[in-house]
Amino acid sequence: MKHISILDPLRGIAALGVVLFHFSGSILPTIRPNPLEEFFDPARFGVQVFFVISGFIIPYALQRSGYALNGFGNFMFRRYLRIAPPAYIAASLVVLYHALAVWITGTPVDTIGWPGVNVRSILGNFTFHPALFTTQWYNFAFWSLMIEFQFYVLIGAILPFLMDPRKGTRIMLILVAIVGAKLLDDYWLFDYAPYFVIGMLVFLLQHEVIGRVQFGFLIVLASGICIMESDQVPLLFSLITAGVILSKVEMEWKALILLGDISYSLYITHVPVAYFSESLVKRLTDIHQYTMGKVFLLFAYTAIALAAAWLFHRYIERPFQLMSKKARKNIKGLAPDQR
Repeated sequence: MKHISILDPLRGIAALGVVLFHFSGSILPTIRPNPLEEFFDPARFGVQVFFVISGFIIPYALQRSGYALNGFGNFMFRRYLRIAPPAYIAASLVVLYHALAVWITGTPVDTIGWPGVNVRSILGNFTFHPALFTTQWYNFAFWSLMIEFQFYVLIGAILPFLMDPRKGTRIMLILVAIVGAKLLDDYWLFDYAPYFVIGMLVFLLQHEVIGRVQFGFLIVLASGICIMESDQVPLLFSLITAGVILSKVEMEWKALILLGDISYSLYITHVPVAYFSESLVKRLTDIHQYTMGKVFLLFAYTAIALAAAWLFHRYIERPFQLMSKKARKNIKGLAPDQR
């Protein structure tokens, strides 16, 4: 599969943005308040950037591999192998953090929504659907993985029905139904459907499955629904992402490519890294009591998270990437996707 170089930097920037949002405003209480909270607040919409990229790259990879419905099981197995085991290991770091807190201090960490370790919480987190088991996340950032897996099921089921340009009406009806489902409030994947559809539209336009008129109509529809739901800022981020992909601009800046390579590891590990880092540093120094000290720690914790993500990517995530690439027996010639 032809490598699309701009996707790595986009993923990396989006992941780093989410980290800076979390570190400056939610999960590091010792450095709040700080003067950068408001500045980094919009960076939380990096998740919507992920969704647009997935909406583009997953069907792109499948189509170039000659995907058919009989390859659905292999596709889902490969995505699971690529995503789930590293996430389980990252979640176990949060469990370890809470266990150490009880062992060292004798009291549990005062964390909202901590489900404890029991059958329901393990099943809920390992299936990425804790709500089905009436429990909570170990790592709250994993909510987007739940949405991603639901999208994999959807795209694997409908992609063959989207690839015949002679069936323009059918394609339009499918996409209108998906994007319009956002109007069903808080309905998991469909609550974020416009962002995935925006990425899918870029893919379908580039493959000449739909024309510019159809593309424009559906972009306006997706945008209108987001505006109705007061999602203007994430919509703007999503449209910019789509525009960058459509531009086919090349990006060879090694630092951003590396950031893209470790973006998944960064996303799934930054929460436990923050917990461990803050717990240690606040016992060694009182720098967090000063405004500039809070700012310094914000970037210091971010640097630690980046270093930890690189190690995690190299020694944990990468082996599962390689295993996923080898599991292709039912999809002939399947090229590695660019997740």
